[in-house]
Parts: sequence; C-alpha cells; structure tokens
Amino acid sequence: MASFKFVRVVGSEHSKIQLVLPVKFVELYRDSLASFASLVLPCGHTWKIGLVRRDNKIFLQKKWPKFVQHYGIITNRYLLIFDYRGNSKFDVSITDESSCEIDYSHFPFHSDGKKNGKAPVICLASSEELSSYSDSDLDSNSACKGKSKISEEIEDDTPKKMKQRKKRYEGPYNMYKDTNAYKEASKVYSRNPLFKRIIRVKGKRRYNLRLPDSFVESHLGSKTQFISLKVGTKKWDVKLLNCKSGFFFSKGWAAFLDANSVNTGDACVFEFLSRKPALLKVSIIKNIVSSY
Repeated sequence: MASFKFVRVVGSEHSKIQLVLPVKFVELYRDSLASFASLVLPCGHTWKIGLVRRDNKIFLQKKWPKFVQHYGIITNRYLLIFDYRGNSKFDVSITDESSCEIDYSHFPFHSDGKKNGKAPVICLASSEELSSYSDSDLDSNSACKGKSKISEEIEDDTPKKMKQRKKRYEGPYNMYKDTNAYKEASKVYSRNPLFKRIIRVKGKRRYNLRLPDSFVESHLGSKTQFISLKVGTKKWDVKLLNCKSGFFFSKGWAAFLDANSVNTGDACVFEFLSRKPALLKVSIIKNIVSSY
C-alpha cells in the first residue's frame, strides 16, 4: 500500500492524555487498524500505543501519556509526523519548538517487542562501540555462533553491569557529541526512514557497523543479504550479516569506508530507499576540525 502521511500538534493538556487521529485517515483505514498502533521512531525506538474508538473517532490513548513524558513534549509547538505503513504501524518523527527534529539519543532507549531480549543501540553511536569484530571475523559463519561482549553486557541489566557499561562507553561516545559532524547529522531529516552513526576506525582496522534491529527488521528483512549503499551516483555492495548479537555490515564495509575516505569522527546517515533491491542512500558528514 502507498503510505499515508499526516501531522499532529502535541503539547496541550488534552493531547498529552490522548491524541485523535485525522478524520480523513480514519475514514480510509479504520477497518485495518488493530487494538493498538506501533510507533517506530527513526533510530529504532518502538512503542505500542492502545487505540480507543469513540464517537466515530479513533484516539491514541493507552501508554500515550508515557510516550509524551518520555520525549519531554511539554508545549503545543511540538509536531509529530506520522507515516502510516499499514498493519497498524506508523513511522513517527518528532520536531521540537525549534522546528528541528529532536536528537533521539538524548532519551533512554524504548522498545516494545525486542528481538531476543536485546536492547538496540542509540540513534547516533560509535561504530567501534557497537562492534569490535574485524571484516574477516564477521564474514564467517563461526563469528555468528557466539555473542559479542557488547551483546552480553546489554542483556545483563544488573546495577553492576549497567555501571560498567556506562563507564565503558562514556569516553568514546562523549568524545564526539560536540563535534560538527555529530551536530550536523543530528539535524538531518527525511521523510524516508533513516538511522545515523558516528564512525570510528583504528589504524587500518575497519570496525563492522551494527545496524538498529528495528530498522533492519522493518525495512530490509532479517535475512543475511547484500545491501547496496549509494553515495551520489556510485554504489557499493555490502554484506548485511544477521548474527545472534545483531545485524552488521561486514564484507565490503571496509572497502566502502576507504573508497569514500571516511575517517574516525565522521558521521554517516543511512536513508532507506528500497527493499527489493535493498538500497540505502548514505550521506557522509566529515568531522572538520577548525584550526583556529
């Protein structure tokens, strides 16, 4: 089906309790809606919000106040852009009082219905933080038999493990949060689903990139396959590997980075274009350091 897009203003006391769906949308799709709606944000946050039918209207209600509170929607100048994908599923993006899309990485990750109990990573993250496998490591079947150290830490949410995890990621992640590349990538908006990553390399080692579980499952499919990455008019085929610890770019990823001179601190924005053939548009934002 063709997607159906609409915008809702959120922030008034009434809209914080429940949000009414547009009349035209309800007329077209009321019969296809289940008892809940899945709201999927660009970086993989997923919410299941209960739908209530009343007086020929349909409202987002159950868990809606929690959703509003989670993202700090406090004034009536917040806009939510809905893109209906069928089967009660919406891609949703949020703009704040500045009319710019919010930085989802500032909010705790939320997912209803996680894959194998794992928590996917935040929207803008370091590729080194996501995987310490080399290209040859992850391109073999043996690499998928076990779980990476990062996956084991994410699954264990005991206070001790959470404290260790925070300490481990604090340096590398915060190191790039104030860079030009990070800020510019955070501003990127598209009506197509997208995710963003800060890239880190170490010498000649090119770390494989982990993709958000929700993004892959929703738009690309969970099977191991080759994905075309498009920069300008050129394309590179990169293997998308489905491991127990998540989804990774493996074979071809290092060649892509080298061909496009992507270095530590640069940001990549991956925008979904098509599923068959699998195609992502990549915007590369260089981390230019001022000499002044």
